[in-house]
Amino acid sequence: MEERDERFSCVSCPFVPFVFQDATQAGWDALLPSVLDRAFRGGAMSERVDKNELVNRVSQRVGRDTDTVREVVEATLEEIYEALKQGECVSLRNFGTFYVRPQRDTWVFKFRASQRLRKLFGWSSSYKGKL
Repeated sequence: MEERDERFSCVSCPFVPFVFQDATQAGWDALLPSVLDRAFRGGAMSERVDKNELVNRVSQRVGRDTDTVREVVEATLEEIYEALKQGECVSLRNFGTFYVRPQRDTWVFKFRASQRLRKLFGWSSSYKGKL
């Protein structure tokens, strides 16, 4: 079993529930087939969602103005950045965990997909819920 270094304990981002608290009620699951269809044409992701597009989509989904959502997204990303900079990992439930590890003379950035995300893409997963 791997020993855990206390400096790398996970933190949850405090801003995510504010914007996304109603997201699951808004019908994320209904969008998945069309998202997957668009995302994997030719075996590779063909579209990219930049920060502005993400802000617009979240704003529409939760019924908030784009300036408020932009502020929350910016603050969320800044908190993730600061946590990683301090050697902490950031865990977003049903999405995954971002973390950094020291390796030789440098740091390595890692992402561990959640069981739900793994199931969505057909990877080995113990997730039993709806996609």
